[in-house]
Amino acid sequence: MIDVFVHIHKTGGTTLNWGILHKNYSKECILDVHKPLTAKEIALVYLSLSEDNRKRIKLITGHFDFGIHEYINIPCRYFTLIRNPVDRVVSLYYFVKQTELGEVFLRTRGYKKEEVDKMNLVDFLESGMFPEANNGQVRMISGVGRSVNFGEVNEDLLRLAISNLNKYFSVIGITEYFDESLLLMALKFGWKRIWYTKSNVNTKKPRRKLSEKELCTLQKYNKMDILLYNYVREQFEKNLRDVRNFEFLLKFYKICNNGIYGSLKKIKNAAKNTILR
Repeated sequence: MIDVFVHIHKTGGTTLNWGILHKNYSKECILDVHKPLTAKEIALVYLSLSEDNRKRIKLITGHFDFGIHEYINIPCRYFTLIRNPVDRVVSLYYFVKQTELGEVFLRTRGYKKEEVDKMNLVDFLESGMFPEANNGQVRMISGVGRSVNFGEVNEDLLRLAISNLNKYFSVIGITEYFDESLLLMALKFGWKRIWYTKSNVNTKKPRRKLSEKELCTLQKYNKMDILLYNYVREQFEKNLRDVRNFEFLLKFYKICNNGIYGSLKKIKNAAKNTILR
């Protein structure tokens, strides 16, 4: 059995990946490939490992499409994080324009930063350059990824994505419920080390209200993602109600993680910075 994290861009997956997954799976047991790959391509990466190394793999994580189990003939337990599509694409836009990792994102897709520097949010969407900004969550979960043209993700693919979630995913977390999602994953997968601080947060992103044109354009190009998100959120909230004593567990976890662990992390970083001066 291999656990598979389908890391959708700008859903909090970097925090989950480095803050949690790399603490609960030993280094030699992780295949971490954060490139825009199809399911077949990530399967080929896995199959290119030596037999001994393949036997060690317990977790595959990265920005690849659903469906690796169809090519490696090994049972897989999938999990992922889904985010409000409007917030996710806005975050993706500023990530691409303002961060060093955003430049890496562009290079892996054959673009230069200069090509997007002058784009506003509407230009970014209407350029058609980034399938990730056009129902990107349905694309990855349905398994079609970038193979479907910009603007052509339809209800059939939405139904396929929902079917895949229901059939193959052990946990579907929600970014807006990150701690709740993490606890559900920990309970399901037996993770013990679940303390974290946020990673890959773009502090330069402006806080402003979207214009009517921006909001309408975002909704236009992410209609299927919005329907997927609403479906997942409804199921997620129902699942929370079904877990015994979950509210108490969540409060206790937040106190420990945000209070105790967060304070210790700040003290450690302050001490480290003092030593390096």
